[in-house]
Amino acid sequence: MIYDLRKSVKNSSGLKAWRAALVCFFSFLTILLFLLTEIAAAKTNLQRIRFHTYNIEDGLSQSTVLSLAQDSLGYTWIGTQDGLNRFDGVENTIFRHSPTNSETINSPTISNLIFDDQRTLWILTPQGLDSIDIHTLKVTHWTDSLQNLQVDGPNVQGQAKEVWSISLNQDKTLSVLGADYFATIDVTNKTVNQNQRLSDFIEGKSLQVMTIIGQRIFFIHNNCVLQVDFGGGQRKEFCSQSRSIEKFDNFFSFDEYPDTVFISHSSGFSTFKLSTGEFQHYDVIDSKVEAPVEVEALLPDGEGIWVATTVGLKFWDNNQGKVAREYHADFSDKHSIASDYTMSLMRGFDGLIWLGTGLGVNYWDSREQFVHLLQKSEVAPFGRDNISTTLYKDYLGKLWVGTEASGVYQYDETLSKLNHFSSLPTEQGPMTTGYVADILEDTDRNLWLLTGTGMFIRPYQSATFYYLTEFVDVDGNVVKLTDLGSVIEGRNGQIWLGGKQGFFKVSINTPPGEKLSTEHIVIEDLTERLPINFVQSKYGVYTMYEDLQGYIWLGGSRGLIRFSPLTFDIQYYLSDPNDPETLSSSDINVIYEDLLGVLWVGTVTGLNRIRYNINGEVYFQRITVNDGFINDFICSVLSDDSGNLWVSTANGLVKFHPDKGRPINYTYSDGLQYSEFFTNAHFADNDGYLYFGGLNGISYFNPEDIIIDKEHQPIKITEVIQKNIRQPLDGNESNNLYRSTIQYGDITDIKFTVFNYVNAKNLEFRYRIEGLTPDWINLGNSRLIRLHSVEQEVLNIRIQVRYEDSDWSGKESQLRINVDKGFWRSTKGFAVYFFVLSLFVIAVVFYIYRGIKKTLKLKERLLKESESKSQMLLKDKKSLLYRVEDLQYSLSEQRYQVELLTSKLEQSSMDDQLTGFRTRSYLKGSIQKELESILTTWRDKRELQGVYLGVFAVDIDNLATINQRYGQICGNEIIKQLADCLRTICYGTDTLVRWQGATLVILSRGIEKREQMLLAEKIRNIVASRKFDLGNGSTTDVTCSIGFTRFPFTDNIERPLTWEQIIYITEKALAVAKKNSRNAWIGIYANQFTRGAELDSKLASDLPALIVSGQLDYVSSIPKSKKLLWM
Repeated sequence: MIYDLRKSVKNSSGLKAWRAALVCFFSFLTILLFLLTEIAAAKTNLQRIRFHTYNIEDGLSQSTVLSLAQDSLGYTWIGTQDGLNRFDGVENTIFRHSPTNSETINSPTISNLIFDDQRTLWILTPQGLDSIDIHTLKVTHWTDSLQNLQVDGPNVQGQAKEVWSISLNQDKTLSVLGADYFATIDVTNKTVNQNQRLSDFIEGKSLQVMTIIGQRIFFIHNNCVLQVDFGGGQRKEFCSQSRSIEKFDNFFSFDEYPDTVFISHSSGFSTFKLSTGEFQHYDVIDSKVEAPVEVEALLPDGEGIWVATTVGLKFWDNNQGKVAREYHADFSDKHSIASDYTMSLMRGFDGLIWLGTGLGVNYWDSREQFVHLLQKSEVAPFGRDNISTTLYKDYLGKLWVGTEASGVYQYDETLSKLNHFSSLPTEQGPMTTGYVADILEDTDRNLWLLTGTGMFIRPYQSATFYYLTEFVDVDGNVVKLTDLGSVIEGRNGQIWLGGKQGFFKVSINTPPGEKLSTEHIVIEDLTERLPINFVQSKYGVYTMYEDLQGYIWLGGSRGLIRFSPLTFDIQYYLSDPNDPETLSSSDINVIYEDLLGVLWVGTVTGLNRIRYNINGEVYFQRITVNDGFINDFICSVLSDDSGNLWVSTANGLVKFHPDKGRPINYTYSDGLQYSEFFTNAHFADNDGYLYFGGLNGISYFNPEDIIIDKEHQPIKITEVIQKNIRQPLDGNESNNLYRSTIQYGDITDIKFTVFNYVNAKNLEFRYRIEGLTPDWINLGNSRLIRLHSVEQEVLNIRIQVRYEDSDWSGKESQLRINVDKGFWRSTKGFAVYFFVLSLFVIAVVFYIYRGIKKTLKLKERLLKESESKSQMLLKDKKSLLYRVEDLQYSLSEQRYQVELLTSKLEQSSMDDQLTGFRTRSYLKGSIQKELESILTTWRDKRELQGVYLGVFAVDIDNLATINQRYGQICGNEIIKQLADCLRTICYGTDTLVRWQGATLVILSRGIEKREQMLLAEKIRNIVASRKFDLGNGSTTDVTCSIGFTRFPFTDNIERPLTWEQIIYITEKALAVAKKNSRNAWIGIYANQFTRGAELDSKLASDLPALIVSGQLDYVSSIPKSKKLLWM
């Protein structure tokens, strides 16, 4: 590793001093400086895997992961030394041992987990064997049943029967190996049966590890494998002849290898052929310790095997017969494995591989095919960054990487060694590059580099560059060659240069057989051919591309130009926001032509496809985030052999086929080294590999290898819970329809999830209850729906998910809930209610009918009697006159009584009988006149200032408790005494009103804010210090709460608040005082920040928000140190 570049260059300063004198060795010394400038043999790590970690900081119960399993629902079960975890990618449920709860697992330490592919998870712990039903999460203990097995032999009665090993049988029953017994557990029938023959077989052998394949049982006995069938027959023993293996550790069997059993041991692993009984031993060598290491777990994957060891994770290549890749913990890289001590492996239903380590669990998709170049760890020895601005692979297969400020990097043809050039060798000596904008190798294999300091040209087979900062063009003018941004080679061999300095055509007239020199270069300045508005932009000519028709397309920050090299004609295209057939933006980043000859223009606000109408005129079709792109800032565009476009953006990579559905977005979580790319930092080599550079190195890949599953997982409804009890839940995953039944009136929690472990935290959810919620209710990342007091008998809940790179998914899930209300709350119950009510109404109507009929008969009889009497009166005129006089007198008396009753009624409508205060109806009838009177004082300009009307609401605290304890009469007596108390406290001009119940309202005219506060405190203090007589010889202490405000509420006299709004504010203040303290007062006022429009819109709906935002002030007897809870 030649990391001492700067030191080497410094030591060569003596040679530089002699170089001026020794002209004959000038070229030799320049080459020598170039070799010294190159930093070689920086070994690369083509890391294809980004490990995701879940550890104790994320919610794992404990760091040491001993076993892993995944159930049919999709949950990952993680067994640790302190608890069992059920993980869905976001939420983790922990199962621990509790000595006081028999329904918990036997031990916190989980030795082994096995799922039976149905609904039972088997849990082996040092304290015995448990099982969990994955649907109900009910724990079943099997240790006692195993303890009851009768085992013949001396000294076995009363001994604890420890479970050493468990294994599933073909019929999904479980075989259990103990120290002196062999048993089978049938979880369906809840039976435990001992196999006596196998118990006899294992007796005295100290067997602790077994596995079952078909009808054969295999045991590990030191360095031997014992075979036996369930009947105790076909006994065989196979022993290893390797002297380096003293003891086998564990069995591993896989469907991919039906005739092979893998066995781990202290120096690697062995394979055991079932058909032949032959062993094959493999040492697993770690490159760090350079020695065989102990293997803990194995998992096949493609053409190899993942190997968990005590010194990191390895990938064993079956073809090479050795470790091909190693992965160690790197605490500076959050995407390395969590710990070198790896203990368990598992493949999930979605293809993810899970690794249990001593510091948590890792999971990853081994199918990730994005290869990372120019990683931070690679460039760290150079002390430079890894921002890549341009990429090019030369004819030797070496990849050149231009950077923003770190010079030039170069990979060898195998991409295994990285070289760095802080400066480039030139005839003038080493020259720094600064910003590297573009790199090109022309057809004559001359290498061109455009940088911020000038243009570098390396002739074919030359070790040095020509360094040009300016050049004389064909017209004799000096052309600046700094700050050039783009270089391309035309079909006729011309080189086209573009940048901030302008647009140039470069012709090369090199005689055959001679090396390129600056004398062969002819530059023609074509800048004046372009619109001045285009050239004088920030970057000038930023990007260029020659299409199949021979046109050169130029892009910059002020539009797009099509330039004809033959006629010098141009067409200028700009964006028009009002015309969708123009460019999405005039700021152009990249121009590209795909295999079908379609031109694409990437801008800062989307991708544009160039189309031609029937007249041959150009128009543009825009593709943006609305069409599924993850970001609109387009950096680079390349295409593969299948016609797909690969578009790098400022926030990810997009795979897009113009004629096939929505785009597929890939981000950092999918394996990219970084999601933010750099404009025009791209390259496609002859082998079909695509390279994209950005702010954190390079991601390259073969498009055919990208098999990352971007299919969105459906929503799975996992639990319906009421009163901490899981309700029955039936699901049909084919149509994502679930059904459940709940009880009426209780709070119901609905839990759901999406088993997408890689992007789990980037999901959003929403739901809608059909017939109840017309709009969707957003849940954010939450996976919980809580229902309160469900009234409907049937609910249909729709749930949708949205990934960060897409719209709301059409694959929604539905939950249909039947609400069991009981008979008397059901429809049938209400029908019975209606029938009974109907009978009652009919009975009442019939009773009233009979009463009316009886009354009519009585009146008819009385009328006949009256007529009879009238006839008698007519006969006696004198008697009739007397009676008329009597009737007139009686009528006058009745009129007097009516007038008296009317007066009393009017008086009772004004005064409350209990308190003597004015009534609410009286106040409603007179308040508007009072408010107008108050406003008149403000409108009268002769007055210095108007007067305020203070509005107080006083309410007795805990009156309901007093009524309940002493009775309603005592409560009324307290209200009456409170009214007397207020009558003595308030001014004689104040209006006292009994508003409702125990709430009394005081209207005080001409009172100021401070006087309101003093009056409220006076009321509170006097009431609190007074003894109230209950009317039964006893007294009690009573407190009250006061809320108050004033009218007019704001300075806007023309549009004052209404009485209803004023009394609402007062009652709100009263409610907050009672809620937060009682025996307190709160007043609410407007201030200079109060905005009338917002006050009208939010007063009734969101008064607390107005106070929190500072648009309203409040005063209170409650200390400011106590935060008020606004209702």
